[in-house]
Amino acid sequence: MENKQLLAVRLFNQGLLRPLEQPTAAFARIVGIQSQQPQAAWLNWALHTAAPEAAFFKQFVEQRQLVRAWGQRWTLHLLSPADLQLVISARQAEKLPAAYFRDQKDQVLAVVAAIKQLLEHQSVFSRASLLAELQNEFPNLPLDGRFIYAVLQFLSAQGALYFDASSTTQNWRIIAATPPQNDTNALAVLIQRYLAGFGPASMTDFVRWAGIKLSTVRPVWQQFVAQRRPFQAELFSLQDYSRSQLQELTDELAAKVLIAAPYDASMTGYANKDWLMPPRLQKIMWTKNGILRAPIIVNGELSGYWIQQVKGARLHFTIVHWQTLTANVQQKIQAKLVPLAQLQSLSPTFKFQQLT
Repeated sequence: MENKQLLAVRLFNQGLLRPLEQPTAAFARIVGIQSQQPQAAWLNWALHTAAPEAAFFKQFVEQRQLVRAWGQRWTLHLLSPADLQLVISARQAEKLPAAYFRDQKDQVLAVVAAIKQLLEHQSVFSRASLLAELQNEFPNLPLDGRFIYAVLQFLSAQGALYFDASSTTQNWRIIAATPPQNDTNALAVLIQRYLAGFGPASMTDFVRWAGIKLSTVRPVWQQFVAQRRPFQAELFSLQDYSRSQLQELTDELAAKVLIAAPYDASMTGYANKDWLMPPRLQKIMWTKNGILRAPIIVNGELSGYWIQQVKGARLHFTIVHWQTLTANVQQKIQAKLVPLAQLQSLSPTFKFQQLT
């Protein structure tokens, strides 16, 4: 499969080439959306959804159809409760890196045990109420900041709790959860889900996306693909694409202007990014502090990225690009960004800035 075909098929499977009709489909297709920055997750959902409405998103969150927790690669994601349980079950053999505990593992485990007892009597705690309870029992521990996140991450990895997705990263609320049952098939299911949303992909890609050790993945991956057909190529897909299907998708990609949000799965879901951009552009698309920029793809090529900044009632979009953009392409980019401003009830302004 040629690079342009691979790009078209992957973006199609992710729901970016053709946004998905069902409001919840974007979360299901890519098994949650990265939510280190909550607003980026909301925008990511909107750009993968055919007719996004803020009311739908609010409803999912309020009804706890979406929760926030540490998912793939131990990063915060918005996931359905069922997908969160799947991810936790699939990585049940994984352990948090020792560096997370900062030489305070005994103290972390003591606080973990205390929170478990609290959750037996009360299912929801705000940040303030939880810290107040813990301070009574552990007056000499610096509970806030990195320490409490290590504690909550440990509990989340066990499936004991998750964050209310409507709460913020500063004023969070935790909710008690029922840890998943031991599911020996969970990793195989997660591989299948990954390939449905990200394929064609390799075992190395899955390991990079999931954050699960290669030694754990390899036997399950090999068994999974062997059940479907003799496995020869490095890249594996759940679907065989005919020549006409590949041509249709690549022609559609070549005729479209696409945008995605920061942290989009097209940049985080694979070990090698060369199919999307050459190495020189990878240095541009990742900031020095690890922020993944929001891509702009024009006629099948990564051509730039966009940034948004709220000022009063206006949403200022800056479009940074290295490819020359015609007036027609600029209008198409603006047309893609306007609905994002409308979803946030803001008036958009635009600035195009070409890199030299």
